Amino acid sequence: MQWFLERINTPTLPISFGSGIKLKYPGDFSKLMKKGVLKRAANLSETECGHCYDERLWQIREDNGEIFYICQNGCGKLILNDEDVAIFEYNDAKFRQLLADELGLKTSGVKPRDTRYIGQYQGQKTSAKVFYLRTNEESVRDGDLGFRPRVLVSNTGTIGVDEDDVSHCALSEILAPSSDKNIFDKTAFAKCISHVGRPKNKPEPIKIKVKSVRLDGRLLIINNGQETISFNSTNSEEREGDIPASKTFKVFNLLWADHYEMKDRAITNRNGKMTSAANLMRVGGIPTRGALYKQIDRINARFAEKGLKIKISKGEKCKLTVYFE
Repeated sequence: MQWFLERINTPTLPISFGSGIKLKYPGDFSKLMKKGVLKRAANLSETECGHCYDERLWQIREDNGEIFYICQNGCGKLILNDEDVAIFEYNDAKFRQLLADELGLKTSGVKPRDTRYIGQYQGQKTSAKVFYLRTNEESVRDGDLGFRPRVLVSNTGTIGVDEDDVSHCALSEILAPSSDKNIFDKTAFAKCISHVGRPKNKPEPIKIKVKSVRLDGRLLIINNGQETISFNSTNSEEREGDIPASKTFKVFNLLWADHYEMKDRAITNRNGKMTSAANLMRVGGIPTRGALYKQIDRINARFAEKGLKIKISKGEKCKLTVYFE
């Protein structure tokens, strides 16, 4: 079935197949015909002579149920059968439906106009939107980019994907045995995309022992410059005062004003106190508690990526703690 996947790996439709391919791959061809992926669409109107080396095309004629052509290079009248002149056409909609059926996708949200989205994959540990790209150069529509996690399925080859919540699977890698009634192996597909939605293994950050920390404008400086974290919302070269403060910085700045400092499990500063979530939402211009928690998660993630033992706790009241060593 590899030949078929390579043949349909083209951006233009229709895609046609002649009787020669049918004779070369009879088992595959029969399976594709039964599933409606290939259908007879027309007959050849002319053909090369199969008995001489003349590359000219001769008109195919039909008379009294007899199909033939006359080679004017000396071969004379040559009889053809019905299968010799058949032209078969690829049905893209049927193939996308076949993919959804054999890969075990839920298709309740698929609309007739969808040419990429083929269904929802539901595994034991993950759920993902699945898109079929007939060529490796295709991409999903801009409106579909928000669906995460998602799986991109192509016929052959690879697609450059380096994101935790986007996976790729080549159909050529999950073909079922030729003796199977299906064309694709659902179990192989599940294994191919088993990592979708799971964070890739990343090297552990080098942990930095915090000796000193200060906030200079919107720049958090650790150990006199060994590490820094900028809270500017833009890469603009404008002066900091001309750049509006981000919601993230507003939240951090309010927590920083009353942050806790700890060393050896003991609080070392006296002015630390907790800040209510309601006050953080008001100052940051954040409409919901959930949105506030997402801002806090982003800040904590930045600390973790830098290997810094600095953390904001979440709840009715929140606090920022710097752990010194």
